[in-house]
Amino acid sequence: MGSEVNEKLKQLWSVLNESIKTDVRDKWWQTIECEYKDNQLRKHYDLNHIAKMFIHLDENQVLKSLLEIPKIYSTQEFNDKYETKARNNIKNEIEILEA
Repeated sequence: MGSEVNEKLKQLWSVLNESIKTDVRDKWWQTIECEYKDNQLRKHYDLNHIAKMFIHLDENQVLKSLLEIPKIYSTQEFNDKYETKARNNIKNEIEILEA
């Protein structure tokens, strides 16, 4: 059960992480930048809430639940910058899962 939850969290993390990807041509800088953003994201997401949802629901239900909460990000800075893009990415992922 634990590995299933971890895998689903990784999948959700990648969907949400799509909201902050940038076009950086230099691979080295891109890696450093992504690691920095990944660490920053961990500070801004309410991962406990997301993890609890994954334990009890399948991925599609979790994604739909994320769209129902008022703010995906717990900080105003990330909410202002990435909320719309994250919600669009989640909607796209739901469409893929339901196809």
